[in-house]
Amino acid sequence: MIDLTRKVSEPHHHIKLGNRFSKYLAIWQQFIHTWNGAEFFLNTSWVDSDTLTLHTDASGTLGYGGILGRKWFQGRWETHQQLSAPGISIAWQELFALVVACHIWGKEFAHKRIAFYCDKASVVSTVNSNSNP
Repeated sequence: MIDLTRKVSEPHHHIKLGNRFSKYLAIWQQFIHTWNGAEFFLNTSWVDSDTLTLHTDASGTLGYGGILGRKWFQGRWETHQQLSAPGISIAWQELFALVVACHIWGKEFAHKRIAFYCDKASVVSTVNSNSNP
């Protein structure tokens, strides 16, 4: 569309729209109806937990929680999430709290590059590696 307007020297001149242009519009119309709203481009600057006022933490025995500004959540560990359960570690619990925060407030994080801070080095390593724990 932009290329077609570049050839026009006066705003009142007409532009002939061909078959290729109609096909292009049809593709965009199909895309708009099936688009899930996700964008590919993130902000260029990073936002940290302090700027967002987002903080999460976990207690090995009590539970987990998170704060975003004036909003908060907390939960107690189910039996299968406690440190005595197979495969559960404090690192898993810390990561769980962060995942819950992202689930609850993820829309507020959209299109941002966020630096999360965690007091458990293994969680930081896992998140930064983009791999499964």
